[in-house]
Amino acid sequence: MLYTAAYIEIADLILEPYFEALDSGEIVLANKVLSDLTGQTQGKKIWDLFSIDERESLKALCSRAVTEENPQELSLTLQQINGDVCQVLLSMSVRKGDGESGKIFLRGRLWPVQASSESPDTSLDAARQALERQAEELGILNHLAEAISSSLELDDILHTICREMVKVFNARNVGIALLDPQMTKLKIVAFHTEQPGESDATGIEFELKGNDASLFVIQTGEPIVIPDAQFNPITRSMHSVMRKRGTTCLLVVPLLARGEVIGTIGLPSNSQTIFTQDDVRLAETIAVQVASVIDNARLHKTVIQARDAAERELEIGRQIQTGFFPETLPHLPGWHFNAFFQSARQVAGDFYDAFALGSGRVGLILADVCDKGVGAALFMVLFRSLLRANLQQAFKSGGFSQTDYLVVDPGEALLSAVRRTNNYVAINHSRANMFATVFAAILEQDNDALWYINCGHDAPILVRKTGGHERLPSSNPAIGMFADLKLTTQRVEVGQGDALFAYTDGVTDARSADGENFGEERLLLLLAETHAPEKRLSRLKEALAEHIGSADQYDDITCISLERS
Repeated sequence: MLYTAAYIEIADLILEPYFEALDSGEIVLANKVLSDLTGQTQGKKIWDLFSIDERESLKALCSRAVTEENPQELSLTLQQINGDVCQVLLSMSVRKGDGESGKIFLRGRLWPVQASSESPDTSLDAARQALERQAEELGILNHLAEAISSSLELDDILHTICREMVKVFNARNVGIALLDPQMTKLKIVAFHTEQPGESDATGIEFELKGNDASLFVIQTGEPIVIPDAQFNPITRSMHSVMRKRGTTCLLVVPLLARGEVIGTIGLPSNSQTIFTQDDVRLAETIAVQVASVIDNARLHKTVIQARDAAERELEIGRQIQTGFFPETLPHLPGWHFNAFFQSARQVAGDFYDAFALGSGRVGLILADVCDKGVGAALFMVLFRSLLRANLQQAFKSGGFSQTDYLVVDPGEALLSAVRRTNNYVAINHSRANMFATVFAAILEQDNDALWYINCGHDAPILVRKTGGHERLPSSNPAIGMFADLKLTTQRVEVGQGDALFAYTDGVTDARSADGENFGEERLLLLLAETHAPEKRLSRLKEALAEHIGSADQYDDITCISLERS
């Protein structure tokens, strides 16, 4: 890395000893404060500045800083040029070199530790002053925390912080600025001043190029104090403003979020005083809180945007899926068809279908694809389309007319349609491990027969006119997992006044707020009640809603029924 004159000049403004070194330990930059203490640093390694007994500890510290990439601290004895020694706290971190791939730079600051040779009274006074200062700072931080928690709006929080920092630091104004995505500009997002006639700077953007103070803070992640801000070349772009307002000192603090600089806080002084090391530390502590608030707000915004986008996509999926359900149920003299569907999520794995097959025949399908959500919904579309197409194909003579059907055995037609569907999914989509339980039936108007095939589905209930009921149990496995299954169909008579009710397990598994299932007993009692055909499912829908109450719906709920008048 080539250090520009401006970069070196800014480093010299840091009040504490500051250095940058290669990961091999070779010092490549030392500010004036460090050079005044230790003398010439050219050609030296960083551990040459400390006690021989501590060099191995320092080498280990450098290694940890590189491998862990987290700030590291160590108490050391610094050897001064005049032969004296002093205790210091070394804070070291890593910075990647610009334009030099693979090079790692260690950067560090030295904080003087109170000498142990002071008199007891002096030590006590210093300790008391330190405690008082810490108590004051804690009070300030608590006050800021309360101010931050008083609002959920990021703009309000940042402006509140600016207002409080003006009071705490006796600053002329405080501005919080954020980097643009290209890292070429800073935009002031919050600003506060109590000076009459001073305009609000919120929204102002300025280039980093030529703004050496901000550029240094962003590149190094270190705060900077410029005591002669009216004349220092580093702040030349602001000289006229500084002189007009009488600002003598400028403090710029980085906003660090997850190890990256996302912006700065600028504090021009409101008097002739210079910001102290304690001021810098307090400003850095506040900046940590500010950066955390901003970072959390950004993450929250990203999550909200992703959620909204996902919800929009799911809504589109729901609309598409809804289009696969029949708009109207078939009309067959002497028979009544009804259906009810309620998804647990925006898209579902349940489906029903009912469609004419010509010559007074109607196909009925009720199925439940394993799992829930988008994956189940996609396979729901696949199963539904294949079953309908294969069942219609079994009756078609090869023509294109909607009434051009063959007279075939309904049982064989069911077997062919389900077998073709099962083999297609099992062979072409085996890696998905998706399957469906299916109840499919063919109703013939000219006789009392209902041909059906049950593949692993809940047994539909045939309610007789006499009040009794029969079940149509499964005699086949679920389809979609294994090709060439052995399948069988069955036939049942449906007389006048009889009704068939098919459902998915979302009905019986519906849970109340206390975890109780709706169950088959409730279902059978409800179906045994005398209802007009169009009222039977309405009553069930009401009963399910009452049972579920305030609880979340556990699974998709789908029912289809037919009743012979």
